[in-house]
Amino acid sequence: MNPKRTLSITITAVFLCLPALADSPDDVLAPMVERLAKGGESAYSYVLRQYNRVESAKRLDVFGRHEVHKGLLKALRTRVDKDLLSVVRGLIKKTLSSVYPSQVLGLKAFAGSGAGGDLKSGILELYTEATRSKDRGIQTWAVRLLVDSGWPEAIDVLITRLREEEDMGRHLEDLASVIQSELYRALGAAGVGDAGAVKKRWDDMGKELPDEPNYDPKAVSGGGNTVFFGDRIALRAIFCIDISSSMNGQVKMPGQGSSPKVEIVKAELGKAVGGLSRESLFTIIPYDGTARSWRGRGKLQPGTRTNVLAAEGFARSLQTGKGTNIHDSLVLALKVKGVETIYLLSDGAPSRGGGPEEIKKRVAALNYLLGVRVVTYGFTGSDEKLMKDLAGRNWGWYRALNKARKKK
Repeated sequence: MNPKRTLSITITAVFLCLPALADSPDDVLAPMVERLAKGGESAYSYVLRQYNRVESAKRLDVFGRHEVHKGLLKALRTRVDKDLLSVVRGLIKKTLSSVYPSQVLGLKAFAGSGAGGDLKSGILELYTEATRSKDRGIQTWAVRLLVDSGWPEAIDVLITRLREEEDMGRHLEDLASVIQSELYRALGAAGVGDAGAVKKRWDDMGKELPDEPNYDPKAVSGGGNTVFFGDRIALRAIFCIDISSSMNGQVKMPGQGSSPKVEIVKAELGKAVGGLSRESLFTIIPYDGTARSWRGRGKLQPGTRTNVLAAEGFARSLQTGKGTNIHDSLVLALKVKGVETIYLLSDGAPSRGGGPEEIKKRVAALNYLLGVRVVTYGFTGSDEKLMKDLAGRNWGWYRALNKARKKK
């Protein structure tokens, strides 16, 4: 082949692979929103196909794609109708990974829609169908969004689905684990236990969702050793643990004596990983000024006896350093394939990697298609607002591990 022609082809190929710098989220979003305004199955199908292309082409960076996602979601939520329901129901039946972004977007469009009558029944049926998907991500989103709907009927659906999983002997598998965690998010202590126990408490509550669920660790214990500060551990979990120098400070935990925070956490973490089952997948990300994985960067580790013993030893060996890099610990955790829940613990405000707003923006941009839960824990001195925001925006809850002493 002519060397000049080869060079020309190479340069052209490289050029075509470069992002289109002229593109902006608004440029991409505007024609899709305009098409949505026409309504009908044809318009909805076209726009959702286009959205898949936006995600797969990656001509926009992750923040830009997140902006497109948010803009389309806002537009779709103004057009919730039977035509959209029909299109999304058809999408959920597809198994191609290339349609996953539009499946998530479509499912999200109905959460909290305020629909009633037949449309509401149809949405509940859609979410129920999605919990039976072969794709674990779609299952997880369906369960999350059932709770996000705020409908008491959604809790009935989840209890029924949990009972079905239990009856099939799948109570130690992913779907049952996600349902149990979501029932806990919605109901607090009343959502702990098997389907029969949760149904009884739900009936006793008059099937009314609490405004502020009770997450008291004493009320929710009973998960054996597989708990972390009272919370039942998800089957696919990452522990992001603050080991900054301030963790050497002593605190008094409720009902206990005074101890260094790092020793309290090391003991709790060791106990938590020590109780994991063979079905569990997990890893640990300690962070100070930097963040690093315990082992197998980018991969969850199975809960084999060998790995559990190694993790217990690692927990005991943690040493404090300087700085608090919450940003990088969460970015590293969200890049681990298959994670369902992140348990983030801190005793201070972020000092490295980015401040609160940067952290929340980055997590939102990485998590809008993943749907990873973030549960947060804070000792006195932590940025409580940041921790509550991270949990509240990512299907989690926040625990204050100790209370500040009142001055005499």
